[in-house]
Amino acid sequence: MTQPSSHRIAIPDSLLKRFNANLNTLNTGAPSGEWPSILTKQMQFFFEKVTPGKYSRLSFMEEDLPWENQVKYFGLILDYKLSFRQHAKYNSDKFWNKVHMIIPLIGRHTPLSLNNKVVLFKQILRPILTYSAPIWCVTAKSHRSKIQILQNKILRIMTNAPWFVRNDVIHKDLKIQLIEDHVKNLSRKFFSQLEDHKNPLINSQVEYAHTNGKYPYPYSTTKWSLPLKPP
Repeated sequence: MTQPSSHRIAIPDSLLKRFNANLNTLNTGAPSGEWPSILTKQMQFFFEKVTPGKYSRLSFMEEDLPWENQVKYFGLILDYKLSFRQHAKYNSDKFWNKVHMIIPLIGRHTPLSLNNKVVLFKQILRPILTYSAPIWCVTAKSHRSKIQILQNKILRIMTNAPWFVRNDVIHKDLKIQLIEDHVKNLSRKFFSQLEDHKNPLINSQVEYAHTNGKYPYPYSTTKWSLPLKPP
């Protein structure tokens, strides 16, 4: 493993000093009895495109905060490269756990009508697959295809379709969008709501310009009028 350059360390270290100053302010400005339950949930995290460097540790209440390669925030797993690989795996496990709970209702030979099975899928299972989709939608196509495979499998179970029936035929018959299309719709709705938000910090999140000219960036635009689809 190569050592990080001094230039890479200089910027985070300057931030760490500011973070430590703020933590010290919190440490001295609040009753000590209020912190033990919060302290166990604290960790350090940086987003980087390369292997994380060895940075100095932050301390809070005389305890060192550990560096982590990933963090779970509101049910979304963020890794330091923002590849969302672990989140895709976490979604898969969570999805099948829920399937096992409702399989008596949506299984191959259950008496429930197909229309009701589709309703259960849309209300219970698909939200698990697409949770926080506007955030992880920029993940690699290989990770998005894994989520589509999960949807293909459960739809085949619901319909008891024979092996020779294509997945796109099942989607068309059930009038269910592919994951890619559904995520695009969710994301467009999400970003259009951001444009109308009163908070300027939130409103500015739809403005983005990528300055790296080495690799083409598919979302290089100053205005996401059509999120996930370059103009």
